[in-house]
Amino acid sequence: MKRIYFYLILLVIPAIIGIIYYDILNGKVKRTDFLYDSDGTVIASSPFPPSLQAIFGVDSSSNHMAYEVLSGYRITLALLIIIALLSLIIAIVIGTLLAFNKRSGIFFQAVVDPFFYIPQSILAYILLRPVLYEPIDGFENSSQFRVVYHIVILILLMIPTTIALVKESLIK
Repeated sequence: MKRIYFYLILLVIPAIIGIIYYDILNGKVKRTDFLYDSDGTVIASSPFPPSLQAIFGVDSSSNHMAYEVLSGYRITLALLIIIALLSLIIAIVIGTLLAFNKRSGIFFQAVVDPFFYIPQSILAYILLRPVLYEPIDGFENSSQFRVVYHIVILILLMIPTTIALVKESLIK
């Protein structure tokens, strides 16, 4: 049980740091364009490898990667929680209704069974590929559309197997 708390803390602390730094303090991603020696002469320009000044290094746009990771982590964790909660709530409601409905068994099993055998990650890749990889001409859709599309597809992929598990646990 202590191990679960340890891993939970490892997940939550970077998110809290990112939320405090970016959302509360309105912090910006730190930039380092050039490295200077003690005389003030330019030694090198970005990108830089990891060092004490830039833990994860600096990319070619002069942004510190540690700050970029913190910025993206808080958004990714929030989306992960939203997707998991929405799919779980929908699956619990539908699974409960199906558990008490005697006529839904055969059709439901025919729809859900393939989701147990076809890896959901492959289905997600196939369905999300049009919005994951930017074509040469650029994306045809807005970034908001792509984010909502990702969320809806991932929720729809998670729901069938979760419904089946909820239904089975309620029947027993």
